Amino acid sequence: MSEFRQWCIKENLTLNIHGIYCSCIANERDNLTLLKGVISSQNILQYEQYLNRIKAEFSLIRVLYYESKFTDSSKFDFESCYSELDDREIINIRSEKLRTCFRLCFSILDKLAIFLCQYFSLKIEKNTAFNNFWHQNKSALESKENFALIAINSLICDLNEKNGQFGFYKVWRNSLEHHILFLVPDTFKLSNDSTHTYVKMSDFENSLVNLIQFTRSSIFSTVFAILEDLRQKQPSDKENTMQITIHKKDFQHPN
Repeated sequence: MSEFRQWCIKENLTLNIHGIYCSCIANERDNLTLLKGVISSQNILQYEQYLNRIKAEFSLIRVLYYESKFTDSSKFDFESCYSELDDREIINIRSEKLRTCFRLCFSILDKLAIFLCQYFSLKIEKNTAFNNFWHQNKSALESKENFALIAINSLICDLNEKNGQFGFYKVWRNSLEHHILFLVPDTFKLSNDSTHTYVKMSDFENSLVNLIQFTRSSIFSTVFAILEDLRQKQPSDKENTMQITIHKKDFQHPN
């Protein structure tokens, strides 16, 4: 496997069910799918298309994070020609890749909320997002016997801004999207206010690794929730069902 793939396995960033508990060659590709071993009368090709989109964005996160760690961006930084203001902000292509990864994680989480609402025919509002879709559909979701939905609710609680273990991720995300978030050296004295947030680079990097892994867990839990529901609804007349085989896109393996 490539050095990049080996790194993904080591950092627990693959979308491969076998990779949850083993790091062998079976981890070579992100073969997470909704279609394997499922018999259904529903049109699940639409949901496999959603999963493709999520896998593509998660793949971009991994590449950007990997490049931020192991690729030299000094040439691009020189060409960008930032002003020296003695404000101690860490500003370069590497930090921008990290910031983009952070944004993309929340973009995926919000898409997963819509994904689940679409599949389970739940209410979707203009502001529906990962942190609130459960509350908007509480009775419908809690009436289901589905182990993976319980896991998703636990992940949502972890992101709660008031008392969640990772509530500060949401605060940082809001600052990135709607205000101004500066990444600064660890020696910088933080002075946050209502529109400016300062985060130490080491804190941001360490938290980002966890957020990417958190996003991976959310993707797995979403897929497992749908698979569990499909299994519960398998048609009794399996003899008259038609099997659909979906092949993987034909990207050439690098030599």
